[in-house]
Amino acid sequence: GWAAPYCGLRCQVYLVMMVRSRLRLVQPWPTKFLIDNAFPGKDRELLSVIIGWLLLLSIFRQVMSFANKYTMTYVGSRLVFDLRRRLFQHLQRLSLSYYDTRRPGEIMSRLMSDVTSISTLIMGPAMQLPIEVFMFFSTLIIIFCINVKLSIVVCAILPLQVATYLVFSKRVQATNRRMRDKV
Repeated sequence: GWAAPYCGLRCQVYLVMMVRSRLRLVQPWPTKFLIDNAFPGKDRELLSVIIGWLLLLSIFRQVMSFANKYTMTYVGSRLVFDLRRRLFQHLQRLSLSYYDTRRPGEIMSRLMSDVTSISTLIMGPAMQLPIEVFMFFSTLIIIFCINVKLSIVVCAILPLQVATYLVFSKRVQATNRRMRDKV
């Protein structure tokens, strides 16, 4: 479809997001060494090395965060531009009788609203979902590796979190639909 020419750029976005998410998973490990080894042993050399790694990790995370936002914005903007251009071309090809039965302001309002909704979807949940699923399972595995009891507690609370999400998401969707219909 209309997003096919951007397959390479979308893959680049996913690659940057994957690196960024893995950096978030790595962050606790130097802190663990800091608390478990450097502080109790008062090892200044180890403390300096760990702090240096934490600083480098933080800088690299910021660079990847910038790259992620830049590539997502670029790809999303190009996709939306292409969609708007195609929609405009389609409107140009419609017969004049189509415009006789509809108000131009209504057409433009609907068009802008739909493009904004698609843009929000493209640059938001559609891009984030695979990474968030990866992060969830990776975090769960790491928690099991660190502390089995803690991971059992997390797994016990998980159904409550899912139920809360399902209850409130329906309310939010209904409110969103009402607001969109008003526009």
